[in-house]
Parts: sequence; structure tokens; C-alpha cells
Amino acid sequence: MKKYALLCVIGLLSACGFHLRGMDASQFAISEIAIEARNRYGQTAKQLQEALQKRQVEVRAGAFPTLVLVEEKQSSRALGRGGSAQTNEIELLLELDWQLLGKNRLLLSEDSLQVRRIYLQDDNNIAAGSGEQDQLEVEMRRELIEQLLLRLQALTPQTLDSWQRRAEQKQAEEEALRRQRALDAAEAQ
Repeated sequence: MKKYALLCVIGLLSACGFHLRGMDASQFAISEIAIEARNRYGQTAKQLQEALQKRQVEVRAGAFPTLVLVEEKQSSRALGRGGSAQTNEIELLLELDWQLLGKNRLLLSEDSLQVRRIYLQDDNNIAAGSGEQDQLEVEMRRELIEQLLLRLQALTPQTLDSWQRRAEQKQAEEEALRRQRALDAAEAQ
């Protein structure tokens, strides 16, 4: 009976998200990263840095790898009228283009993330619609950062080393091709 009760307690604790220290599934295999952004004091860069530090990833200049927040774009557009003639359907879109740079600033990976939301704006109550839009933008930025954290969490030192070797090999091949073209051009003259 005691074993059964203990199993039930353990099952309940794990179901509600309880875990022992060091057993966190959201741990990162990398211990440090550098972050660069056009707007390094912007909300996305600050919130990303805070989220990484909470997960024991040291954010410092010169660390390997370097995460570059290339461009963050925010847009909205009217999709059409809602069910009532006095409401508009508005689509909000938040996009983030990012790159992961290795040693010697070689490109290891790049991607784009998107978060999209649709809400109804009441023409009779513009102030409430503006507040709702602001709240949605905060939630969208949080979701965008979570998506990026999931990508970064998948990184391991072995993966980074493999990508670094591949980028160095690609750079060497491109350099050899440039030299060959220069030699061919010199011989043609």
C-alpha cells in the first residue's frame, strides 16, 4: 500500500512539472553564447539574454558561437470585416531573421522565425483594440523567443564543431576556386 501511495505521489509530482535540480529538460548543452543585434537594447535582445541567463547560459562578447539577430520585422494588415460591420479582422506578424556564427565569424546556420496572430478590432472602441494589440505583441515576442530558445537548446558542442569544420571546408573550397579563376584570368591575358 505504501509503495502504491509513493508511486501515486511521484506520478502526480511529475505530471505537474516538478523535477529535481539537474534533471531539467530545458538545460542547454552549450554553456556560453554571444548575442549581436542591430538594436541590442531592444526588447527581443534583452528578453533573449535574460532567458538564456535563467537557463545558465552565459551571454558574453567573444563567446562561441555568436547569435546574430539580423532583422526583426513587425507588420499588421487588415484581413477584412468581421461578423459585425463595425469590426475589422487584423493580422499581426512578427518575424525574426537570425544567424549563428562560428569562429572567424563563419556562418554556421541561419533561419527565420514567425509568429502570427489575428484579432478583431472594434471600430467603436479603438483604445481597447490598441491595448489588445499591445498585449498580443508582447505575447508574440515571448513566443518568438521561446522558438529561438528551442533551436539553441538543440545545439551541442559536437554539432557546433561539425558545422565549424564544414564552414571552414566550404571557405577553403571557395578560396581555391577564387585563386583558380584569378590564375585563369591572368593566363588569358
